[in-house]
Amino acid sequence: MVKESAHKSIWQTSDAMIIVTLITGFVLNNYIFSFPALFTSRSLLYWIGGFIIATGVSIIILAKIEFKNMGQPSGPGKPTTKVVDSGIFKFSRNPLYLGIIITLIGSGILSSNFWYVVLSLPLGLLIHYVLIIPEEHYLSKLFGKDYELYAKSVRRWI
Repeated sequence: MVKESAHKSIWQTSDAMIIVTLITGFVLNNYIFSFPALFTSRSLLYWIGGFIIATGVSIIILAKIEFKNMGQPSGPGKPTTKVVDSGIFKFSRNPLYLGIIITLIGSGILSSNFWYVVLSLPLGLLIHYVLIIPEEHYLSKLFGKDYELYAKSVRRWI
């Protein structure tokens, strides 16, 4: 029997993970160690960081729109009724998580808090092992061959 959703705990959500990451990066940057500025031009950081943030947020929005168009929930604790393999999901099986990581990196660059850039790697690993792997097992059990074919044809991240 397949459980009704891949995650039910608030700690098994990207929202909780990103909040903890943002707080950790803030504390590290402001109270432990702040990386020296890489550029003297703040406007360059604003442009680069802003572009990266816009890219990440766009990916998140496209994924949310596709979930809505397909009548599927994007939040935890809600059952999935079909494999979403259209729109941005043709390019990434996890565009929401990808968008979060990209947005975090852009935020670090824009705010000169390079801890956010550094912490994007452990956050990505945490998302991979705590969220993505259980989701893939859930979807595989729920949809069988349909999900297996989708997983073989579309990369996990990009």
